[in-house]
Amino acid sequence: MKALSIIQPWASLIALGAKRIETRSWRTEYCGPVAIHASKRFPEDCGILCFDEPFRTVLSDYLREIHGSRVAYLPTGSILATVDLVDCLPVQSIHSGLFNENEWSFGDFSAGRFGWIFENVKRLQRPIQCKGAQGLWTVPEEIEERLKCSL
Repeated sequence: MKALSIIQPWASLIALGAKRIETRSWRTEYCGPVAIHASKRFPEDCGILCFDEPFRTVLSDYLREIHGSRVAYLPTGSILATVDLVDCLPVQSIHSGLFNENEWSFGDFSAGRFGWIFENVKRLQRPIQCKGAQGLWTVPEEIEERLKCSL
């Protein structure tokens, strides 16, 4: 299975189904299942962003569910969910029907970027610790077995 490492809070937003379009500076031809991995790195400015709307509202129940309400508890260095990557489009080609009410706030839709369109989000009950990588990477076999049992 392929995986994509994403910095928090965006990894959690995808795992919650609140973010369906991941914007990237590069495109992929790959379509199929993807494990969503929360990067180990969690920059301070990204943590501060969690207190702004609509991030705060969308993440609040999730944060209470996983350990209390502290942003520092967003999981890092872990696989949080699986999704189906169904398309990769230049952002200017994405039609409005793909956007939920907060999608504009959760991505960078500037010219020259690409929208990776996700469907069928399956959030894991417990994150699976795993080392990530840049780009689309292959989940180690032993982690993939654990993923199958967790879904």
